Amino acid sequence: MVEGMYIPHQVSCPSSMVDLICTIKCSEALAFGSAGNERQAIYSRNASPSSMVLTRTADRFDWPDGPGIWLLDNDPDPRPGENQISMDGFRSVLSKACPIFAETPAVFAHSSLSFIFDSKTGRSLKGEGGHHGYAFVQDARDIPRAGKALVDRLWLAGHGYCLVSKSGQILERCLIDSSVWQPHRLCFSAGAACAEGLIQRRPAPLVVNDDAPALDTRAALPDLSAEERSRLSELKARARAAVADEAAEVRRQWTESNIHRILTAQGKSANSHPKEAATIREAYLTASTHGDLYGPELKAEDGALATVDMILSDLDAWHGRRFHDPLERDYDCDPRIAHLNTRNARGPYLYSHAHGGRRFLLRRERCGHPILAGERLSAITTALNAFRQAGSIFERNGEMVRVTEDGEVVPLSLHGVLLELDRHVRWLRKGKKADAGFTPCDCPRSVAEGVLAMHGGWGLPKLRAVANAPTMDPLTKRLIERDGYDSETGILIVCDALNEWRGIADHPTPDMVRAALERLWLPFKDFPFCGPVDRGVFMAALLSAPIRVLLPTCPGFAFVASTAGSGKSFLARCISILAGCAVPSVMTGVQDNDEMRKRLLAIGRRGAAAFTLDNINTAIGSDVLCACLTSEYLTERILGHSQDDLVRTSGLILMTGNNLRLKGDLCRRILVSRIEPGLETPWRRSFDLDPAAY
Repeated sequence: MVEGMYIPHQVSCPSSMVDLICTIKCSEALAFGSAGNERQAIYSRNASPSSMVLTRTADRFDWPDGPGIWLLDNDPDPRPGENQISMDGFRSVLSKACPIFAETPAVFAHSSLSFIFDSKTGRSLKGEGGHHGYAFVQDARDIPRAGKALVDRLWLAGHGYCLVSKSGQILERCLIDSSVWQPHRLCFSAGAACAEGLIQRRPAPLVVNDDAPALDTRAALPDLSAEERSRLSELKARARAAVADEAAEVRRQWTESNIHRILTAQGKSANSHPKEAATIREAYLTASTHGDLYGPELKAEDGALATVDMILSDLDAWHGRRFHDPLERDYDCDPRIAHLNTRNARGPYLYSHAHGGRRFLLRRERCGHPILAGERLSAITTALNAFRQAGSIFERNGEMVRVTEDGEVVPLSLHGVLLELDRHVRWLRKGKKADAGFTPCDCPRSVAEGVLAMHGGWGLPKLRAVANAPTMDPLTKRLIERDGYDSETGILIVCDALNEWRGIADHPTPDMVRAALERLWLPFKDFPFCGPVDRGVFMAALLSAPIRVLLPTCPGFAFVASTAGSGKSFLARCISILAGCAVPSVMTGVQDNDEMRKRLLAIGRRGAAAFTLDNINTAIGSDVLCACLTSEYLTERILGHSQDDLVRTSGLILMTGNNLRLKGDLCRRILVSRIEPGLETPWRRSFDLDPAAY
């Protein structure tokens, strides 16, 4: 889709869904998310004439806040050694994996490209293929979670298996396609557009349980228990092991075919140029096995060929370009299946949607360095140069750290440095015989020790903090909205979705500000704050969360109630999520000053954006906490060493407690927001919108 019309439809039951399916044209498709209730023009991102129009992108569509339709897409590729499943078989398997499906209101239809016949002879050219199930659910926002739970339960029921791709990748598959649960995803539900001489005789869609209540996915498909997760892991491990030998052989043949293709184009062969063949072999095996691209040429959608070095030498020119799949160029005949992001925080990557999706990191080929007696300084120089180019190694508070793909800051010990050096440099050692050449080896421990000893001369980018969303420099009012490292502030933005973000207007209107405020407050509008001051404190916490990483100091926030189960911890969790903590840090039992200092230092070292002192039911006063709230750094003497451990106090401090009382200077440094549900059993309340999910 490049350009079209977005037309909202309301369907009340399976019968009305069938009416819609039977009337849509071949040039129309369904999407099950919402982008508003108004009919309007819609464009692809590249075809969008302005930032004000609707685009079919993840940032403009969302699941309905309430009932919705859950697409269950049964692909036509059968399990190896089995025939294509029938419509009745599809329904039967779903009901066995989740018995409540037998009572769920739904529509089942055959795929668009099934039941094609020769119009003159009546001969079947294509029989029954895949199937679409359209299940009516109570809460569309739960579809992605419920989809994962259903796939897991299909595996547990024996309907999961592994396939081997053309490049030797082991692909996990089951009865349904797990990649379709996106609110802006298109579903082609109309029949086929048949050329002359062809006719389609697709059976009418099947309506089941037309008057039944919509499916409660949370009750019907709970997340797996620990025992079930363990069993699922064993099943998948066995399935992968069963095809491991086949995958290795396919990968070997695929690699050799690429060697032959490349060398033949140069008028060479593997026999005549064994070293070149070995280099190509390593590059392709590294790409297929580990997802690191440095050797294979990439084919852009316009047919142009690009090397990884070409892209890395001009990142801005290549950002956003589309490519064929890097391993299987002919996959699905789609030259746009892979998207290049050169502005990613952990380094440029190519994301291909082939086979359910995979990320390939673009790297320069590992430099080789020979280990020679008396040349340790040369090895250390090579090591540091490799770290400077890695894009994931930083200096933070005088310590060498690595940033993981999800933005966690990991201090590097000696063993961590050794592992990273093996990853970024190809170390070589000369054999003992006089005529022996150099062979690969692990990085010597002495090189890693030398790297750590070069403190002050690392030349690594200085990391102040990590954020997972756009943030603002409170001093200059500059918006930091580009994924990656910002050298002016030392902030690393780890957020792939910034590709989808349209930014903020340079001159917001009052209406824009009001709309932003309403959207920000929407998930919390039903919480029983006692008064305007309590609401104001909570709004201050909301606005502090995304910029805390750039504030030298910031007040803490306490959520207080007189009754257990009022929602205090839940509010703190939501603030933590907004600050950037996917898994919020929670501390209890913090009355001891020494223990408090140790915990704060540990949290600071890993760069937590927020943490909660939970369930404080007595009066609290802490000199260490006071210092943390009013100082930019916290120091502690390292046990057994004559040096201090220095960490930045950039985490937002939250507190919760019943009848919490603050003592001493904490009264001036913690802002308190009180909630009172006025119910005997407030934990039994339900809300129309789940704030944490929102």
